[in-house]
Amino acid sequence: MEMTMTRKLSDRAVLHIISCITAATLTLVGYITMHITLGYNSTITSKTSPSLESIRSTIQTALPNTPIRSVMPGQIEGLYEITTDSGLIYTDKTGRYLFVGGIYDPVTNTDLVKERKAKLGFKTTQTQTAQNEQSAPSQRPPRERTFDASKLSEIEPYLITYKEVPGAPVVIELFDPMCSACRYNHHQLSELDVTIKRLLVVTQGSDEINQQVYCSTNPSAVIDSLITKNSITTDGTSKANCNPADLQKIKSWAIANQIPMVTPQVFLPDSNKLYIGGEKASVWKQRLGL
Repeated sequence: MEMTMTRKLSDRAVLHIISCITAATLTLVGYITMHITLGYNSTITSKTSPSLESIRSTIQTALPNTPIRSVMPGQIEGLYEITTDSGLIYTDKTGRYLFVGGIYDPVTNTDLVKERKAKLGFKTTQTQTAQNEQSAPSQRPPRERTFDASKLSEIEPYLITYKEVPGAPVVIELFDPMCSACRYNHHQLSELDVTIKRLLVVTQGSDEINQQVYCSTNPSAVIDSLITKNSITTDGTSKANCNPADLQKIKSWAIANQIPMVTPQVFLPDSNKLYIGGEKASVWKQRLGL
């Protein structure tokens, strides 16, 4: 079964916001792009009432590693709300298309999905950010420190290889695809002949976004899609036996090793160095001895 999941996102203020989707959009071949356009107000009309169990079965087959709690009609006619262990996603009556994000009402200036998550007890990204800020040390961590590279073997199973250059130096990055500094650093590192591996953590994005990247059969393509288009485009398939809980293990590992939850952070295993923050390609070239 082919499935397309597309997400349109802004830098910070309107993360998790999608607009209403027109019925005509559903006829596009193979995928949907969701536009965040204030004032856009269309609805999908459905002539028949689909089976909620059928929708559940279709989504569960496509996302075998995502436990589904419930399926019910959503706030917009033609959309159906799926509650998972980690949040909410939406689908059409066939279960073919997934909409990951928010539903924005420009009349009341509210994100309806954010309100639903609050009622269901899910933490919002803003809440998580506030908690991280409260638990952060009062002083900023040093931008350069020595780090025992042997400890990286503990989280090796959770690394995503973004780019591999045989025989080249290896760069391991603590990375959030929605982090603006990460995106800058991404472009700078991509200019160099280095192998780039990444550990996904949430600093400005969301658990849902990182799970989609981590479990994708082509995470590099999903990262490129987020960075270039602020959206996720995927065929809906995921890696066999992918466990999104692995991402929590990365966070636990960082905390255990006194690594602050900020991004980007770059480990250079060859020199046992850890650097916080993005830098120009010329700086990384010097640090890597290229």
